[in-house]
Amino acid sequence: MRIAYLLFLVPVAFSGGCAGFIAGLGTNLNDFETIEQIHAKFGEPDASGSTNGEFKKGQVIHRDAMFYEDYAIRRKIADTGWCDGDGYAIEWISSLGTIDLLLVPQQLFIAAKRSIMGQRLRIIYDSHGRVVGCQIDGEDLDYTRALLRDINERFRLDGATPLSPKP
Repeated sequence: MRIAYLLFLVPVAFSGGCAGFIAGLGTNLNDFETIEQIHAKFGEPDASGSTNGEFKKGQVIHRDAMFYEDYAIRRKIADTGWCDGDGYAIEWISSLGTIDLLLVPQQLFIAAKRSIMGQRLRIIYDSHGRVVGCQIDGEDLDYTRALLRDINERFRLDGATPLSPKP
């Protein structure tokens, strides 16, 4: 019986946060801000269209969203929002790390499936060609750069942005 406990604890001890690490690997879409940067990384889009001036992500509506571009890709895209927040940390702590025994194979399966079968990446732009949102196979990705940019533009005082350090 003691050997069973030992065999169970050894993989758990070395799996601390590995599912979050795997989810965060790949091309991070938060590194891109403009249409030119996206074209330099992914090339020409497979399809494009209009969003009719509105893009809804969760409860936030970007009314300046004007058009989108679709790409069929096989590369790993980092899901930075997957392990952010309290959810993964609470699951990991409350299960003493054993949740990674389920989540690591799940993340490996998702990465392998998207690399082998491909995925549809949609990038949504505003009228100025700046990225306001991203989707993979119809699911929203966490794109925080657009949110921070919106906050900076709404609360700008005398050219200084509240999120930039003072000189």
